[in-house]
Amino acid sequence: MADQLRDRTFLSTAVSEHGMPRPMPAGSRVMLWFTADGRLVANAGCNSIQGQVELSGGQIWMPEMRFTMMGCGDDRLAQDQWLASLLDARPSWQLSGPHLRVSTGQAVIELTDRRVLDPPEPP
Repeated sequence: MADQLRDRTFLSTAVSEHGMPRPMPAGSRVMLWFTADGRLVANAGCNSIQGQVELSGGQIWMPEMRFTMMGCGDDRLAQDQWLASLLDARPSWQLSGPHLRVSTGQAVIELTDRRVLDPPEPP
């Protein structure tokens, strides 16, 4: 099933923590891009997190995360740090069609394939 994530981008549709909606900075959302070459590129509104990803055992594991270092507002930096901590906790993942659920137990991100949320324009 991990191969079904390759070369796909997912955008958050809901984020919760401890069963309650988690506030996100205005205009931001979580983006997870599983590249064709086995990396994960993640973004929560400002900086990007990326690295090789392992998806075995139903968990997302990035042995070495790299970060861009753009200057952002405090709320967006805090959101970046939150996402990095979530990914560092080896969250579980479940894919159902175009929907991806990433969870640490306390935090849950519901995502949908970008091609469903923002379909390409017909030629």
